[in-house]
Amino acid sequence: MNRDSLLFLLLGILIGFVTAYLALEAVSDRQPQRRVHGGEAVAGAAPDRAGLVNPGQVNPGQVGAGSVPTPPPGAMTGGGPTGAPMAFIQNLRQRLAANPNDDDALLQLANANFDIREYSRAAELYQRYVELVPNNADVLSDLGITYRALNRPQEALAAFERALAVDGQHWLSLFNKAVVLLDSGDLDGAQAQAEVLRGIQPQDPNLVRLQSEIDRRRAG
Repeated sequence: MNRDSLLFLLLGILIGFVTAYLALEAVSDRQPQRRVHGGEAVAGAAPDRAGLVNPGQVNPGQVGAGSVPTPPPGAMTGGGPTGAPMAFIQNLRQRLAANPNDDDALLQLANANFDIREYSRAAELYQRYVELVPNNADVLSDLGITYRALNRPQEALAAFERALAVDGQHWLSLFNKAVVLLDSGDLDGAQAQAEVLRGIQPQDPNLVRLQSEIDRRRAG
């Protein structure tokens, strides 16, 4: 075996190890596959940690059931790089093994699991985080949209309510609460949330889409 062949062999082993490690983290608490966002996602779009999707993947005018526009940059909570590289996850797991109450490691690992769509594991980690840091409205909103991704709307609404108890004008919680209410067909409840949002940012394009979807469903 020449040196180039040996190099490719070692590289293949390394890639296999990385893939296996990520799979181990991904399936640590895997549940049977659930419907994302309580319904069919538009164009295969998946939520980010704010419970939103890339607007480029959304049909114009559609909101709810997995088709919600994205927030401005910086609206989401912190975390590691998308795709959760092995070294990043390994470091977080080591930190938690040394200190199970490391809230920063918990949050970053929760975000990493959300990024790879392991919502059950993400929900567990977010819940552990909010037990340590109960008044972080951003993370409570993230927890709520994770429950929505798991098709657990009542728990999602409860998480949004907890976030709003911390900050009554928390945009993402108000917006995502409206979307969950739309999921359940509660158009009056969704409209009430839209009115609150209108009082905060009346010209926000996300609000325009939300109102358009409410009106569409009423007309339909």
